[in-house]
Amino acid sequence: MTAISPSPARQTDLLALSFSAHDVVSHNFGNESEEELDTLRRLDHELGRLLAAFDALAAEEPRGSVVLALSADHGFTPLPEVVRRTTATGGSAAGCKAATARPRPRIQLQERLNRALTDELCLAPGSQPIYGSEGWTIAYDRTLFPARTVDGPCGAAGQPVALADLDKAFPRVVKRLFAKRSRKLSSSPSATSGRLTIRRSPSPATTTTRSAPATPS
Repeated sequence: MTAISPSPARQTDLLALSFSAHDVVSHNFGNESEEELDTLRRLDHELGRLLAAFDALAAEEPRGSVVLALSADHGFTPLPEVVRRTTATGGSAAGCKAATARPRPRIQLQERLNRALTDELCLAPGSQPIYGSEGWTIAYDRTLFPARTVDGPCGAAGQPVALADLDKAFPRVVKRLFAKRSRKLSSSPSATSGRLTIRRSPSPATTTTRSAPATPS
């Protein structure tokens, strides 16, 4: 960024940059959260450096020969907790069910998946076979495998657990976690149904899932 210069052949140059951290943080922590605001400040600083570099380049080129375009794909709705302060409604399945309900600890989907998969595969307590998630993209922690079981429903400790076993267990666990929520949705007149499918991504570290919009309660 400190050495932006035009092509020697005087051809049209195109520089495309993606600042994607803000999108990921906003999806995971919510709009106007501390994490989102910190990322936004950092993004503002980086954009300032980029604009300064383009200003220096434009000063050396004929007027109108340097064009800068910025775009964004979408915005974010307010946090449910913020909406609840002003409207007394709103919430999420991971938090309290209503403004008057007693708050309970926020249990994220990834944490629930890890606990359920650990039980299903008889892994050591605290194991985290799911490394991360973004939307319906689930990333395995491949460094955990091959793993070994502990004493439990799977039998004696020390049995091998491979990534293939995680692939087989994943749809069963997701179906179980979503079963209660799916029954609630199916009983609603306005509910829409969907089918959960799972495929292995071209990336060896990622499994992608697609489903109807539903959140475990």
